[in-house]
Amino acid sequence: MGGFLVWMIVGILAAWPVAGTPGWAPLVLAGTLASGVLWRQRRERWAKAAALGGLLTGMGGVLWEELRCPVPNLAWWGPQTREVIGVVADRDMRPDAVQLLLDRVTVGPERDPLPGLVRISLYRQAAAPWPGQRVRLWTRLREPRSYRVPGAFDYGRYLRLQGVVATGWAKGWQEVEGSPEGWLVNLVRARLAAWVAEVVSPEQVGLTQAMLVGKRGRLAREQQDVLKSTGLFHLVAISGLHLGLVAGWSFFLLRGLLVLTVPWARRWDMKRPAALLAIPPVFLYGALSGWGVATERAMVMVTVFLLAMALGRAHQTWRALGLAAILLLAWHPHQLLEAGFQLSFLAVAVLVLLGSWNRGRWQGWWGRLRGWLLLTAGVGLALLPVTAYHFHQTSPYGIIANPVAIPLVSLVSVPLGLVGLVTWPLSPDLAAGLIAAMGHSLGLLLHWAQWIDGWPGARHFVPGPPLAGLTLMVLAGVMAALGKGWPKWLVGGAMALGGWFWPHPALPPATLQVAILDVHQAQSVVVRMPGEGWSVLDAGGLSTPGFDTGQAVIAPYLWRHGVDHLRRVVVSHPQRDHMAGAAALLTLFPVDELWIGHFPAEESGREDFQHLLATAARRAVRVRRFQGSTVLPAGQGTWRVWAPLGPPAATNDRSLVVEAELGDHRFLMAGDIEKAGEAWLTAHAGLAPVTLLVAPHHGSASSSGPALVDRLRPAHVVFSVGADNPFGFPARQTLERWRATGARLWRTDRQGTITARSDGRSLTVTAVESPHADPPGDPAPR
Repeated sequence: MGGFLVWMIVGILAAWPVAGTPGWAPLVLAGTLASGVLWRQRRERWAKAAALGGLLTGMGGVLWEELRCPVPNLAWWGPQTREVIGVVADRDMRPDAVQLLLDRVTVGPERDPLPGLVRISLYRQAAAPWPGQRVRLWTRLREPRSYRVPGAFDYGRYLRLQGVVATGWAKGWQEVEGSPEGWLVNLVRARLAAWVAEVVSPEQVGLTQAMLVGKRGRLAREQQDVLKSTGLFHLVAISGLHLGLVAGWSFFLLRGLLVLTVPWARRWDMKRPAALLAIPPVFLYGALSGWGVATERAMVMVTVFLLAMALGRAHQTWRALGLAAILLLAWHPHQLLEAGFQLSFLAVAVLVLLGSWNRGRWQGWWGRLRGWLLLTAGVGLALLPVTAYHFHQTSPYGIIANPVAIPLVSLVSVPLGLVGLVTWPLSPDLAAGLIAAMGHSLGLLLHWAQWIDGWPGARHFVPGPPLAGLTLMVLAGVMAALGKGWPKWLVGGAMALGGWFWPHPALPPATLQVAILDVHQAQSVVVRMPGEGWSVLDAGGLSTPGFDTGQAVIAPYLWRHGVDHLRRVVVSHPQRDHMAGAAALLTLFPVDELWIGHFPAEESGREDFQHLLATAARRAVRVRRFQGSTVLPAGQGTWRVWAPLGPPAATNDRSLVVEAELGDHRFLMAGDIEKAGEAWLTAHAGLAPVTLLVAPHHGSASSSGPALVDRLRPAHVVFSVGADNPFGFPARQTLERWRATGARLWRTDRQGTITARSDGRSLTVTAVESPHADPPGDPAPR
């Protein structure tokens, strides 16, 4: 089975370019080498059959998964508002909105059907529809898009794999007459979540709903950050721990019941029937938790282990673990490269490995405590490279937090919640008391985590190992697990250390890099100045209770390049599409300076701007305010900063304009200046023709006036815009104006992140979606 699994993994990785994710050759090599080790441990005829079967299963799984994804119609997407009618499949209540998942959707007066699900965010709603209701609303349907930024999570692909073909948002809805149409389980989950919100205090409701019914919409971001920093966030996801508890409690209760009620129980071993009867409660709890990816994964693992126990093969732990991995990857091959899959199976493997070594070694309560600490430390150390690679965060105090938190959740919180669920239909008052007690126990968990989070260095962010380093550590683990004698630990440890300290791909020392990130209808530019370091010029995008562009998009790009320190974060002007992620960057990285313009009214009147300045003060970041024009030396290059106007000019026209210069090339980031700001800028003697321009105000019709175009005459113009944005950016007349200069036009909505590199003489400009720039002019509108 081991050889089949390894070759199945090789097959998945080999076929992955079909799914649009090439570049996994190092992991293919790791799988090949590991399979070579396993090959030698099997008889020749079975090894060949396992290799061929696993390879074909892996490659076929990837292709079949791509075929299962619904193919959307491009005609549904666009800036037009359309009537959408559909059945609510699920809903998630969040502090800022209600997120609906619609099934059986029709669009427009013709009632054109959509072959998939639609995700809608409802804003400003006092009441939300329940699962099973048919609703009508008006929205702009959009393609499930990712931030095409190297290192960022591919959210668009994730939605497509969930069957979502379009997204949108609305401010109102109407119920369509008719009886409830299915989705009964999700209706029960929604009712339970609403009931929990009534009986649990607001501070504890998010965590209680997450652990009880798998809904995390009410879990505050600060609580999530605290749980992540202390290594306790795994307790939130309904996965192996929770389903294992359900299986364990069900097994012992059913076994005891069988012993007491079945006449011949004393002559027969009741473990097997009890293990078989424990499977339905596990499935029931999985259904109530929403069948999330982590839940499905844990469901398969727990079911396989229960079946092994029912068949009298409970001792074959490794075979059961391998079978669970095969079943999961056969249906969802994409899970192989997901953090959850890797962490789940690695944690179980380490527990089995250390548990077998630790069995009988420690006696008494003190020995058992030492054994528990050894298991906790071993699992934490084994998971460290994976968590650092995927999440760029380590939990230095996790070994202290988990030994207290896991027993609290396992022996108090989850049992109270499960008994509360069982008694809810019979005695609502008793169930409410039990759920309230569960909430109080989770409040203790939060207080414990918050106390540890206040310790020095608790929130520790790292670039993490590169892919090549992670691959080397995978090989080290395989060698340690399959090798013999003390040399395996020596060589494996050396390989693991080499993988952890494997250097990230580095730019040549004398190279300037300017990357205009794809942050949709916002702007963020990352600049690496030779001899100085990295800077972020604007960090715009979304900042909601569940998502922050700075943390989810910009920071992963920096970590991918091995960045662990920023020279400066620049906020051209205090608007969300230019500053929403700036506070997160000040928290995630040591930052020397925060550059802002002259915005006295906004400093006292905008809550998000005040939060940014408070974060800078808390993190000891120097705030530098600019007025007029400033020239600053920077390593081998030069920074030029213009603050065009002061109050009472419009906020856009007070944007900081920043230029990075190296040798013969200048790169100008013009913020959101419009006519008044451009007039001031073009009158300034220091403004000269540039190599690359990030178009002012996203290419609006009120910007890029003839005087600025004639003065700058760039070779490349980049428009940072979102696909099908409601503003119509970039404006056609603006495109024509820049096209007339012979400039090459680039757009983040069509080409993703745009990257320019120069050593002061030569210049290359590339994009995520195409290796070369489009010819002069703009591609035809879609």
